[in-house]
Amino acid sequence: MTAAMLAVLGAAAQEAAASGDILPFIRIDRNPATTAMAGAGLSSTSAGTDFAYATFGNGAAVPFMDKHFAAGFSYSMWMPSVSKDMRLRGGIAAKVGKVIGLTAGFAYGRQQPVEVNGNPFRPYDMLLGGGISIAAAKCFSLGANLKYAHQQFLQNYKLSAINVDFYAQFHWKDFNLAAGVVGVGPKIMAEEQGVKHSLPASVKLAADYVFYFNIMSLQLALDADYYFSKNYSAAAGFRFGVKDYVYLRGGYRFASKNCVIPSHLALGLSGGYAGVTLSVSYLTLNKELGNTWLIGLGYSF
Repeated sequence: MTAAMLAVLGAAAQEAAASGDILPFIRIDRNPATTAMAGAGLSSTSAGTDFAYATFGNGAAVPFMDKHFAAGFSYSMWMPSVSKDMRLRGGIAAKVGKVIGLTAGFAYGRQQPVEVNGNPFRPYDMLLGGGISIAAAKCFSLGANLKYAHQQFLQNYKLSAINVDFYAQFHWKDFNLAAGVVGVGPKIMAEEQGVKHSLPASVKLAADYVFYFNIMSLQLALDADYYFSKNYSAAAGFRFGVKDYVYLRGGYRFASKNCVIPSHLALGLSGGYAGVTLSVSYLTLNKELGNTWLIGLGYSF
């Protein structure tokens, strides 16, 4: 085995050992709106919410969305100071009638190339999924997402896993509360020695409230995770909007030392007209995530 191969495999083992979890990329936020709030806003159902990425978030909110259909595509440079990962993601969400929500999405990430026996190879990961939700009552819904995760470190070293999310959503006027279990799946082999590691599953709780002032609005949101690996995180964020035209977002996430998504500050801005939305977000105040940025384009009606 070459030094390059040992380096990549060693990084994979170290990645699992640090947090106790494997395939941590499945917990990367794909949504330009919630990314700009450091992960807060997952329970949101109001105007300005980007539902296109609900497959990787809270699908139970879709039956309460103020649109019939949403689609989005985003590009980001993830952790540019460390790995310079290039990440693409896209998704759709549709409301069928007044009670059913359907979602689908994909995510793809490519890392910097490594050389194995003189041949370059670029490690990559991908995530494919879909979800369904139903409003069981006027103010209550349930949702589930099914996702397939794959990560290729080298031509002959790869990991794959199925994982699911389950959410329950309470929606009453301008208040939302969501609770769920996220990233649940079987343990998988992470090393040649046959050691099994868990996926970064957690119990999640999220809430938000929106205040309206004529043509302006202010959303305050909270989000918390307790991982089965005994790590934890909490985020607080805001969204200030002028009608549906402009939204300013910000938030801070606090996380335990070995949490898959570390502590960071997030900022973002989006503008929209005639159903088309352009969003940007920026993550900072963290050595690993510092200077991570994301840009997304969405359409809804």
